[in-house]
Amino acid sequence: MRKVFSIILYIIAGFFFSMVCLMGFTNVAEETGAKLFTLIIFFIPAIIPHLTGSAINSFRNWKKDTGIVLLSATGSTIFNIFTIACVHMSEDFREMMSPYSLVRFNDYLSGSVIMVPFVVLGWILIKLTKDNTEPNAANDCGVNGNV
Repeated sequence: MRKVFSIILYIIAGFFFSMVCLMGFTNVAEETGAKLFTLIIFFIPAIIPHLTGSAINSFRNWKKDTGIVLLSATGSTIFNIFTIACVHMSEDFREMMSPYSLVRFNDYLSGSVIMVPFVVLGWILIKLTKDNTEPNAANDCGVNGNV
């Protein structure tokens, strides 16, 4: 039951991490402080359920879990951006929407600056977990590694 509850908390954290990434692409205001404040507002509810989910598991697999959450959140954001781009390529959709519907969604530089560290950190954490578990798995199976 604890594992199910921690997975639910990781899903909630992933949603908010995805919102942080998505909000990075928005052009909220001319000042950087307003955008930073908005990102922090979405980052706080992302970190709290993630830490709670890790605490429920006694921080046993925190590297793997954090890597999976970060990569899933950025993957979801990339999928959302791709979906928005594909929908806007449709002439029917453009006729239904206002020409200014995506005016605030055009800050690709800061969106990329926010997403790249999430991807790199998630990949590093999963790679560290994979490197740590491979030798132990071989020893547990009775294999000496000289295959």
